[in-house]
Amino acid sequence: MKKKAISLLVAAALAVSALTGCGDTASGSKTQESSAEAARGKEADNGEPMELILMEHNPEKYNEDQVIRKQLEKKYNIKIKVEQIPAEKDAVTLRISSGDIPEILWDVPFGDYRTYVEQGVVAEIPVEWIQEYAPSYYEWIISGVGEDAFGYTDVDGKNYSMLTPWTLANDGRVLGWRQDMLTEAGIDKVPETLEEMEDALRTVKEAKGFAPFTTESFEALSSIYGAFGISLCYYEKDGKIVYGPVEDGSLEAVTLLNKWYKEGLLDPEFMINKFDNVKEKWANDQALVTETYWWEFLPKEAFFDGRLYETKKDDADFSNIVADPPKGPEGNMGITQANPVSNAGLCFGKQLEAQPEKIKKYLQVFNDVFDRENMDYINYGIEGETYHYNQETGVEWIPPYDQEEKRDEYGIGLYMFPRCFNDYDLLAKYVTQPKYLELRQDAQTHGIGVGDVIEPLYRPVYDDKVEILDKIYKNAHIDFITGARDLSEWDTFTQEWMDAGGKEVLEEAQAVYEGMK
Repeated sequence: MKKKAISLLVAAALAVSALTGCGDTASGSKTQESSAEAARGKEADNGEPMELILMEHNPEKYNEDQVIRKQLEKKYNIKIKVEQIPAEKDAVTLRISSGDIPEILWDVPFGDYRTYVEQGVVAEIPVEWIQEYAPSYYEWIISGVGEDAFGYTDVDGKNYSMLTPWTLANDGRVLGWRQDMLTEAGIDKVPETLEEMEDALRTVKEAKGFAPFTTESFEALSSIYGAFGISLCYYEKDGKIVYGPVEDGSLEAVTLLNKWYKEGLLDPEFMINKFDNVKEKWANDQALVTETYWWEFLPKEAFFDGRLYETKKDDADFSNIVADPPKGPEGNMGITQANPVSNAGLCFGKQLEAQPEKIKKYLQVFNDVFDRENMDYINYGIEGETYHYNQETGVEWIPPYDQEEKRDEYGIGLYMFPRCFNDYDLLAKYVTQPKYLELRQDAQTHGIGVGDVIEPLYRPVYDDKVEILDKIYKNAHIDFITGARDLSEWDTFTQEWMDAGGKEVLEEAQAVYEGMK
């Protein structure tokens, strides 16, 4: 899901700005190119241009006459070679096995990463080089992942990867309410505690006759667990790695959820719902509150597709509100978030170890993903020549660049080196209409909670046991909530989980966590 969301979010960045295409440069290209050169004001390096690879899904969109391409090649003293991103992983494996190692390996799974290192497939990328030649990238990684970020990719004291985290994972999931339903029910503030949440659910249930708390999956009940200090993942607690679903706080959570289920406050289909089910209930006024990603509650002009807003936007009385998760009896609150590191990221082929200057050049070019001037130029072209920027609605194209074909000819929106470094604060300009920026920023502040701190780390015992352990945990929690299993059997459940391999998995988790640190 995370990988799919990353792809969709990058696509949204291009779609919202209508920045796609290719073609030969139109008449007047010399004027365009000279304007671009003046705007960039950058001189090429001395020496022969280096050929750098730009990985793309649609290489046919690119040609050597595009104005932006020419200017970037001059700025960095490079020649751009566009290569197809392999549609299947097997294509990469076949190239490697034949001895034809790609210069760039993208979104490398952690299991493959360690194998690639051991087999000499990937080049070392010293962290010191990253700090020196890609300082903005380095700062982004540390701020988004943490001081221990490169512990994820460390193999025997060396680094072979540039992480490509999905930084929205840290604070993506929130609790959203139908503000209009709360108001109609006479509830003048968004519930802040479990008690206030229960009162609101009961009030709406009695007035409307439906179960007001719906979810897109069992795990989307995590705000209730968070109120008892629990995350539904592996996380650090007092220096130890614990697994939230077998902690005592989870018993308190399922006890409350069992009460809500019996009273008809919790959607009886919570364990089988998908997002489309929630969307349908939201659209049909059969849901009051749910947990999902914050952008689903906002207009699509704010960010991405806003599916729980767009479906009701023509209803004059409709309104959503994003809020903090409810506080529990001891003041705890939180929603289980995701680990932003879902794979080992971007690697260079082993052959580049013999070309250290080329690795450094790549780092310098990649670093400009975090430069506003560079991003404005790539996404929009030249202000006053290809576009104007409206502080309310965003970019306004200057004819003939209001035509997609002409933007294609210019090369607008294509030359991202690489696309997989997504600083969403910087990207806001290209995916969010300015008038919605404050709304978006506020929504994101409600994504409170922690994710699985060791999810990306190599854990063979966990890999062997995860399927049976997940089955034991989820079946037990669902049964406790629905009453199919008596709450008095909680200790029996936790022992079952430990005996099925949970004890060994926790021991392994502690060891790899301390190793990363």
